[in-house]
Amino acid sequence: LTMIASTVTIVLGLPRLPLGTSPSSVIMVVLLSVLLVRELQRGRRMDSLLRESELSHLRTRRELELAANAAHLGLWQWDVATDAFAQNETNHVLLGHAGAGAGGTATGGLFGNAEFGKEEERAFRDAIRQQAYEFEYRIRRSDGERRWILLRGSVEHDPLGNPLLVRGVTLDVTRRKEQADVLRTLLEAAPSGLLVLDEAGTVRYANVEAARTFGYQQGGLAGVH
Repeated sequence: LTMIASTVTIVLGLPRLPLGTSPSSVIMVVLLSVLLVRELQRGRRMDSLLRESELSHLRTRRELELAANAAHLGLWQWDVATDAFAQNETNHVLLGHAGAGAGGTATGGLFGNAEFGKEEERAFRDAIRQQAYEFEYRIRRSDGERRWILLRGSVEHDPLGNPLLVRGVTLDVTRRKEQADVLRTLLEAAPSGLLVLDEAGTVRYANVEAARTFGYQQGGLAGVH
């Protein structure tokens, strides 16, 4: 047993046992050696699993970024406490910034090109008091072009309701806004009265002729049940 224990300790790099060591001590050393080997093997397995998990996370993140870029979606995250702002390249481009950019601040990243920067930022801070938000505003790109932007996402709050972490998706909704403007112009010019009601029977839209027919000022029918 002493010879076996001595061999094990040499393999593990432990001090060599004297040949006169008692059997009970030898057994203790062998047991401790076995436990040590198991712990080392367990540690190696955990390191391997951790590396695989990290690689899987990186692959998933990369795949999400590729999918977002292909769909022309901006992705971003804002740590409110530290004002750390992370975004993908598509988000940087959608928000009208020239050159490369992957970080910066939320104020500069989201509202640096907003037409009404400070006002838009204050309104956005009110919006993110909710767990889920949608926020539309208009930007002027570095090339002078105006675009409509929609921010949509979720918010984590502290126990007092203050935003801690804001995650968002950025979409360019300029075409949708332009189409809605064209449709509104056509509806307003229609010779007949037109009403749009929701499921509860509340008026959501009434054109000029509809308002005149029912004796309301333009826009006065909206909200009438």
